[in-house]
Amino acid sequence: METKFELTEKDYRYLFENANDAMWVQDMEGNFLDGNRALEKLSGYTLEELADKNITRFLSNESLTLAKEVQRRLLMGEEFEQPYEQRFLVKGGRTRIVKMGTNPIIMNGEVKGFQNVARDVTEEKQMHESMRFYVQQVTRAQEDERKRIARELHDDVSPPLLLLIQRLNTMTSATRPKLSHSLKESLEGLRSQVIEALETLGRCAQDLKA
Repeated sequence: METKFELTEKDYRYLFENANDAMWVQDMEGNFLDGNRALEKLSGYTLEELADKNITRFLSNESLTLAKEVQRRLLMGEEFEQPYEQRFLVKGGRTRIVKMGTNPIIMNGEVKGFQNVARDVTEEKQMHESMRFYVQQVTRAQEDERKRIARELHDDVSPPLLLLIQRLNTMTSATRPKLSHSLKESLEGLRSQVIEALETLGRCAQDLKA
């Protein structure tokens, strides 16, 4: 048998006041009308202190521009991605980053204000930025190491191979005393292998630089 579960106004009020996310209601001018405990924690102000404050107090020029654009789209019935990221200037001059959603409050077919829900993601964003910085540093170190190896291959390994090729050329040249056929073939084969190794080394060094 299905049990019907209904929430009373008192239940809704309890959920609102004790939600983990900051919630508040503001009028069309941005004045705070109501809020919950999480809003107090986010802003650093009590609800009594917020009662005579306007949302613009907590927004930089850039954040205020975004807030106005969100409200404009809601009033025009335009769709946009929610939640969106916003920055709040809280008590003490600190900046908190929040993911928030905003919805119009409609009474008798007319928008009377806006309801907002915001989740503080400052630490999460800072951790993400730290991880990104760490990855960038590791990547840069790997690139530097690749370039170092490429330089060493070019500067330290290539010259001895070139010298070896020159000596093999001299040993197998027509001006040298006659060599046995088998020895000459062996030296020429060795020369070809060294040349091939030098070419492979050059390609590896080039790939490491890329």
